[in-house]
Amino acid sequence: MQYEMKIFSSIIVFVLLTTGKIISQDTAGKIFHIDSLPAQGVLLDKSWKFHPGDNIEFGKPGFNDSDWEDINPMQDLYYLPQIKKESIGWFRIKLHIDSILLHKPLAFQVSQFLASEIYLNGKLIQRYGLVSLDNKKVKAMQPLAEPFGIQFD
Repeated sequence: MQYEMKIFSSIIVFVLLTTGKIISQDTAGKIFHIDSLPAQGVLLDKSWKFHPGDNIEFGKPGFNDSDWEDINPMQDLYYLPQIKKESIGWFRIKLHIDSILLHKPLAFQVSQFLASEIYLNGKLIQRYGLVSLDNKKVKAMQPLAEPFGIQFD
């Protein structure tokens, strides 16, 4: 279990957030739409993709991730064997933020015990712990769901 957590702790969480309308019907099912914010918030548990490894190209907003594996990162590590066997990887999600939520302060909460980095359109916006290809240098972090703010323009 400790070995599995050490491997999982070096996964990069990549969040690709996009705004605006998506025209292609092929990708419509792979976009998480947020058109309102209920009091309990929105759980981002669908439309995620995963790919092992680390490549700066993965962070570009226009990067084609169509051959990446669909994944639910909310599942227990036991049920995600593709992650257990990798030492580092990227998660991506494409969001459609409704225009009524633009220019309003929003917050994300992350629940994890690993090292991760969160990107918005290819730009690093949040870091938890220290991500490294060298497992000995990885420093996992549990942010205790402390929110970090963001505003979509």
